[in-house]
Amino acid sequence: MYDWDLNKIYNGIESPEFKSDLKKIDTLIDELDKYSFDKPNDMALARGFFIKEQELFKLLGGIGNYLSLRLSVNTEDLEALKAMGALENVYPRVSPVEVKFTKYIKNFDNFEELAKSDEEFKKFPYYVSKLVDEAKRALSDETEILLSKLSRSSSSAWERLFDTLTSTLEVDYNGEVISLPEVRNLAYSADEKVRKEAYEAEIKSYRKIEKSIAASLSSIKQETTTMALERGYESPLDRTLKQSGMTKKTLDALVGAIEEYYPYFRAYLKRKGELLGHKNGLPFYDLFAPMGKNDTKFSVEEANGYLVKAFTEFYPEIGKFMKKTMDNNAIDYMPKKGKVGGAFCSGVFKIKEPRILANFDGSFNSVCTLAHELGHGFHDELMWPYPEICSDYPMQLAETASTFNETYIKDYAILNSKDKNEKINILEAMISDDNQVIVDIMSRYYFETSVFEKSDEAALTPEELKELMKDAQLRSYGDGLDPEFLHPYMWCCKGHYYSTGLSFYNFPYAFGQLFAYGLYNLYKEKGAEEFFPLYKKVLINAGQMPIRECVLQANIDVEDINFWRKSLDICKGHIEEFLELTK
Repeated sequence: MYDWDLNKIYNGIESPEFKSDLKKIDTLIDELDKYSFDKPNDMALARGFFIKEQELFKLLGGIGNYLSLRLSVNTEDLEALKAMGALENVYPRVSPVEVKFTKYIKNFDNFEELAKSDEEFKKFPYYVSKLVDEAKRALSDETEILLSKLSRSSSSAWERLFDTLTSTLEVDYNGEVISLPEVRNLAYSADEKVRKEAYEAEIKSYRKIEKSIAASLSSIKQETTTMALERGYESPLDRTLKQSGMTKKTLDALVGAIEEYYPYFRAYLKRKGELLGHKNGLPFYDLFAPMGKNDTKFSVEEANGYLVKAFTEFYPEIGKFMKKTMDNNAIDYMPKKGKVGGAFCSGVFKIKEPRILANFDGSFNSVCTLAHELGHGFHDELMWPYPEICSDYPMQLAETASTFNETYIKDYAILNSKDKNEKINILEAMISDDNQVIVDIMSRYYFETSVFEKSDEAALTPEELKELMKDAQLRSYGDGLDPEFLHPYMWCCKGHYYSTGLSFYNFPYAFGQLFAYGLYNLYKEKGAEEFFPLYKKVLINAGQMPIRECVLQANIDVEDINFWRKSLDICKGHIEEFLELTK
């Protein structure tokens, strides 16, 4: 009852359907590999390749998704591990095929203009524009294939080194040896002594691996910069913005507004520090210290009922979707041996249903997590009528529905809280989350910017990276944090920095959170009847046009700093209420 049903996707790895789809993948790769692009400027040729390529990607994604879902609830599923290894061996065969098509588009006269009237390509104008831009930036066939192969022993190798070092790091804590995730989770303990000792043990443990990780980070950033410039981008940041369809003017408006509201977050941090007995700002180890008290515990059934009731009152279509998802055994609720931590939602286009992984513990926070992941599921629900290619939305908009759901359910809980302590607990947890997604994320953005600048000159030492991280934290947190207790090693525990293909995996979080708040403001201004059609239009088009163009459909201009100020006013309101309640 509390486990999800994956048999709707495939009835096992030995099932005829699974084996048949694997064979189709081999057949499609062979067919694509045999394509001869000897006829220049042939739209029919390009169209035929594109249709087959999308069919291949659909099958690869579907099988990969199924295996990943199996492994997420049982990391020791040997059958799935073996099948995943076999699938990963297929990808090197796909790269040369993609390179060949990219080259054809690069040399195609007026492809983007002709695509506007083509029976297939005209359905995906935004995809076509990105395809053409990518083709223009492509290097020679030989170079692209060589780079793909070399990445295994360069950037991918550095990334694997980071993963290996952090996943196997032994942390000495209170006479025991525990893992890095275990010691970091102690930051949420209700016991200050535990939080502080865990922080000290964590910081000390990084000294064992800091030199190797510093080398990894410098090398990855140097390679990223080199490749961005080779492909004609101004910088890695320019590449991130262009690939996600976001303008620099939007980023400047977002960052500018956040920096204006730092004083409110710092006031919250200082008050929390005072309440915990600190006089010089909040020490880093107490950032996640729980405040107030909330003894409410939910069973799975109670959590489901609570969410369906709350969201049916909010917007019946969302409540109906939630109940259907729960009834369809689409959620894996409980922690168990071999199951990964955290939570996620995966849209399964093959069966037009989501699959949601949770680690439900009965707390209100777990209920919020379910609401968040069901928001992703609702976004998927809106996309089922469209081709799968339309769901390739940027991270900035990927978190819209989930954060919107979470915002509503927390507001709902505050309005229905039983006493002052429960209200403080929920409110402070909400502000703490905002502080992480806005203020801490900005420290990561500042840090990554400085690492790109400095690593271009020379490889950075652990000491230099620690100073850059402390500078970044002081720039965003200011006097809200105790300068004697910062976290100079945050670059050692965040995997987001260790990828050449995805830089600046930070500010999109702030965008997503504040954009959802902006939508929530719009909901309160317009009411459900007028708001929700606009909301759904934004979600449906999130992967089909640039970000600004998409959200302008809801009369929102993300290049206008005032939009972000109004979103941040929600944070400000929560902080002012917290300060009043804790006088």
